[in-house]
Amino acid sequence: MKKLAILCLSLMLAWIGVAAEMARVTITYEGYPYYRTGCELPTYKSRSVYILPTAVPQQEGKVFLGWQYNDKIYEPASTFYVPETDVVFVAVWDNEQGVETVNSERRATKFIRDGQLVIIRDGLEYNVLGEKL
Repeated sequence: MKKLAILCLSLMLAWIGVAAEMARVTITYEGYPYYRTGCELPTYKSRSVYILPTAVPQQEGKVFLGWQYNDKIYEPASTFYVPETDVVFVAVWDNEQGVETVNSERRATKFIRDGQLVIIRDGLEYNVLGEKL
């Protein structure tokens, strides 16, 4: 009986070890390869906590909103709970640019008079603090 209990316990431990080894997943970012020095991609245990990188990808004329996985967008440095399957994060971009380019026809001229900076704009003279002279 004692041998049977030891055998059952050994089999259970072996099964748990195999299950733990199988529960490792990869996390990748679509369009951004993982730079590594080893041959294999790193793997993460399922149900563990993963912190997304703080780096923000750049694309001209677009604003980065975050990384999407399963219809949810995660911002950089967000906490992510690793699922049972491999994860592929997809970059989400907004085409709206936050800064608008404005061209102004107004011109200002600056020069030094008596050791003070003088600014001439629209025919009026101002000091460096913007006060009329």
